[in-house]
Parts: sequence; structure tokens; C-alpha cells
Amino acid sequence: MGRERLARYASEFLVASGFEVRTVEETEGPVAVHRLSARLSKTSPSVPLSLSEIILVFSPAAGGSEVRWESPHDLRSEDDRPRALRFVTEFLSFLERLVATETRATGKVTRQTADGTPFFEISPPATPPGDGSPPPRV
Repeated sequence: MGRERLARYASEFLVASGFEVRTVEETEGPVAVHRLSARLSKTSPSVPLSLSEIILVFSPAAGGSEVRWESPHDLRSEDDRPRALRFVTEFLSFLERLVATETRATGKVTRQTADGTPFFEISPPATPPGDGSPPPRV
């Protein structure tokens, strides 16, 4: 699926979620890309404040397009993590369903990293020291 169509579908999802969306075509090196900027305009319980401004870049790739999450890279509060994970998971599922439908199940979405965005990375639990004292706070 081409970057223009995928950017349009992403825009539709974000608008339905309460965002104002702006898409600009730019040139990065030798290729044209679509930069999608979304700003939350209607408060929604499903969208945490950490995701009030989202920037995605859609670029051509072999056999389709690539979506790169540019912003945000971290959460304002750890309390936002569950809602942020749920929102991004719903967004990715929406795009995966559309790609499967549009390509009659011949296309697929491949994620570059395990979960796709930097704030999905969860630090490993601290192991307590052997002397019985509590683990250090991070």
C-alpha cells in the first residue's frame, strides 16, 4: 500500500480519535515523504496527555511504505503508560486490518521493533541485592 493511502487512513483514525491532522509532503534525501502532524483538539479518555501531539513520517519502501514514529518519544507521566499502550495498539491494529483488507490479505504490516515506539520499552525489573536490602529506586 502506498504512503499516500496509508497516511490518509492514519489521518482518518486520528481525526475520529479527536485530533486535528495536518499532512505535508516533504523531501528527505532522494525520496518524497509525507509528514503527518496531529494535535489533540478534543479531550478523550482514551488519549493520554502524553500523546496530545503525534508526528508520523510515511516514506516509500520496497513493496509498500514505511511509517516512522517521530514523536513523542517518552511519556510525561508513568500513569499515562497503560492508556498510551492501548491507544497505540488500537492504532496499529486499525492499520493492520486496513492493509489486509486493501491487499486482499496479500500485504502485511511488519513492525521494526517489538512494539514500535520508544515508550513501549519497559526497563527490566531490578533484582534485589543479596544482603536483603530493598532494590535501589530508579
